[in-house]
Amino acid sequence: MFVWTNVIFFLCSLFSWGVCPALFSVESLVQQPQSSEVASHPVGAQAQRIVIHNRPLAKINGRVITLRDVVKYMNFYLFQRLPHIASDIVQTYHFYSQEWQHILEEIVSNELILLDADSKSITVYEGAVREEMIRTFGPNIMATLDRLQFSYEEAKQFIQQQLMIKKLLGTKVHAKVFSLVTPDKIRETYQSYLTQTPSKEYWTYQVLSIRGNDSQCCQTKVQQIQRFLENRYTFKEIFSEFPQGEEGVTLFLSEDYTHETRQLSKEHHAVLKELSTSEYSLPIVQNSHRGRGTVTRFFHLKEKKDVRPLPFQEIYHQLADDLLFQLYAKEKSSYVKSLKKRYHYDEGHVPLPEGFCPFSLSM
Repeated sequence: MFVWTNVIFFLCSLFSWGVCPALFSVESLVQQPQSSEVASHPVGAQAQRIVIHNRPLAKINGRVITLRDVVKYMNFYLFQRLPHIASDIVQTYHFYSQEWQHILEEIVSNELILLDADSKSITVYEGAVREEMIRTFGPNIMATLDRLQFSYEEAKQFIQQQLMIKKLLGTKVHAKVFSLVTPDKIRETYQSYLTQTPSKEYWTYQVLSIRGNDSQCCQTKVQQIQRFLENRYTFKEIFSEFPQGEEGVTLFLSEDYTHETRQLSKEHHAVLKELSTSEYSLPIVQNSHRGRGTVTRFFHLKEKKDVRPLPFQEIYHQLADDLLFQLYAKEKSSYVKSLKKRYHYDEGHVPLPEGFCPFSLSM
């Protein structure tokens, strides 16, 4: 998905505030003419535009949610979090195309939550609304609202709805989730983390191999290589000292290998585990992988890296946050599912025509 992970975190932060985007009446932050074309950027001598093929997408308690409602909310997200995309018509088009269904689902959820809030006669104080407006739009409220293209009354209604939903989510979702995230539950999650993240060893090494039909010539080369190593020559320097194929002996210098322990052959692991970092092995005679006799190898262990699970105290807060996020998503989903049943949302679902394409680019 395009940036769905970021969208999820943004939506969760909005839910913690109680945003109801379906009733967010700000006009599109990307200008939308009546012709259903939105935003244009020059491409050569022409201007490229996104065309919105507007249609009803859902109906809840008499309110029809259209594709334009979804676009308004996506534009608000782009304005808040991804302004570099909002200024690029092609990237905006891709964002629209990939995220509109997820955003629609969130709009539906918020509409249902607002209905539940209304049925419970949830209210907010005028002072709280004024405070939240300053926090949301800044001290120079009118300048910000003018930039966002919606009126003071629209903004006030929007904030009222925010606070109403925040109250309801606080009792229906947040309180329950926080009661479930106990120290024992976090420790249980850590045990699961340990199971899924076992300790691993990674070996980075290089191999210099000597092979040939004349065992005496091979042994001579092996002894010469040992002397070079004693004089602190590297494999690369040693390899350059020996012409290939001389006296029927062939040297092969491998690339740097990096393998986890379970990926190593038993023979390689048996040699490497006896070496310290940067140490060279003595010559090791092993069976050739090609199935023809033996080959003598020198090993150079360049690095051994132990990757271990993080200690409990170090990862405690991350585990708690992850657990909160998972439980929040689960509880919210269950709550919204119950609201859909209560308010007969399935009856208001608007089926889309086969092959429906909500957006297109035009010149």
